[in-house]
Amino acid sequence: MKKYISVHFAILYASFLLSSCVGYAPRSLLILPDEPMSINGMSYPSMEVLYKSDDKIVIVPSWGIVGKPGRYNQKIEIIDNGGKILYSEEKKNVYIESNRFNCYAIPINDAIRGILSDGSKYTIKFYMNDELMLTQEGKYSDKNIVNSNIKNAVILPFEVLQEKQYFTSSEGLANRFSHPLFIEVKRVIPDTKPSHISKDVIGKPISIGCFTDNKCIDDLKEKFNNDVIIGGKFELGESSMSISTLTVIVYNSKTNTIKKFIARESGSKMQFNLMFSDIIRKLIYEEKILQYLQEA
Repeated sequence: MKKYISVHFAILYASFLLSSCVGYAPRSLLILPDEPMSINGMSYPSMEVLYKSDDKIVIVPSWGIVGKPGRYNQKIEIIDNGGKILYSEEKKNVYIESNRFNCYAIPINDAIRGILSDGSKYTIKFYMNDELMLTQEGKYSDKNIVNSNIKNAVILPFEVLQEKQYFTSSEGLANRFSHPLFIEVKRVIPDTKPSHISKDVIGKPISIGCFTDNKCIDDLKEKFNNDVIIGGKFELGESSMSISTLTVIVYNSKTNTIKKFIARESGSKMQFNLMFSDIIRKLIYEEKILQYLQEA
């Protein structure tokens, strides 16, 4: 018994020392094409490729439980393969507390594009009080992914179905999918309206069944004079380990064509943000919704 207590105490003491050392360290470092919604939760997947047509990247360090809340100096560096610093920015006395994130919006100009070559990698480094906390690698492509054939797009408020009421705000849950999709679609169609703006026009989520109803589609086309109209539905599984499903419909008013994309994932309740991020990642990189929009 004494041996068990000693071992148990040693584990707790080691855990205490470890948490004391990293009590202010961020849990993740994301690279995004645009700023996240401040109330959205970190359900955004990190972008895999920086394209020549991207005009900025947003670096997002985020924190879980912070053992030492307070003010810290923060610094971001972008470094190329050869170790050359492409960009550096420092913020002094930034307040850090649990479940928060900060944003560093970094313009991508011709000087940076001129240094990066097609297929080359770059590294993001994040420091706190001159201590390296996290690094994240990215890849550069000398490709323009803007579709000049599509003038504009709109993303409608997404439907949400919850078999059990894990989330009190259906709109807030819907935004965890519609807004990460919005900042990706905007890379291909720069003039894209997000769902929280289109909501002011229609007032409520539109059922994805609308896209198979000619009268409903005509009504949408009258309300939104956009080349592309995007709707969606998220179905949250009954239990924490059940499959959740995101269905996204893309309607091209120029060609009168409809394309459906479906992404599924499961995860525990304590990892909802991770599961949500994985669903968006599948939609983009496995279902290839952005590639479809590029070629539309």
